Amino acid sequence: CSTFPVHHPRYGQPTSPRHPFLLDPPAGDAEAGRDPLLVLPMTTARFVGVNLPFAGGGYMRLLPGWAYRLLRGIAKRQGQAVVTYLHPWELDTLRPTTGHSRLMKLRSQGGQDSTVPKLEELLKRGEFRTMRDYAQECRSGGLPHRSLPL
Repeated sequence: CSTFPVHHPRYGQPTSPRHPFLLDPPAGDAEAGRDPLLVLPMTTARFVGVNLPFAGGGYMRLLPGWAYRLLRGIAKRQGQAVVTYLHPWELDTLRPTTGHSRLMKLRSQGGQDSTVPKLEELLKRGEFRTMRDYAQECRSGGLPHRSLPL
């Protein structure tokens, strides 16, 4: 799911719930027997009233390992399942010239050389389950419903 409960200039839904929820279908779809959509938001750690992203992509590439571990610990203590994600190109050694600004180049390629070592460390330390298992656990746990925004 791309629901990311953070403030960001290009994406993010800062008022979205941080925990899994069911999104009710529009009225016509509900009457047609469509089930609610299970939403598994990207993981954040709430610190000083702010949702901090960290669990993958550029955040994993750019954050030092100690900061990633700190935020992961905070999120887990807050009852978050830490969903880690990577884009396939983040594991690639190819660094194409994009013509983007320095900020965009940092966002898209910064820290790329650190991705594999960080992933290896994470795999050594982590306890993992599939998204399917996580989704089944969420569905069986009685999640809150949200109405589809108009």
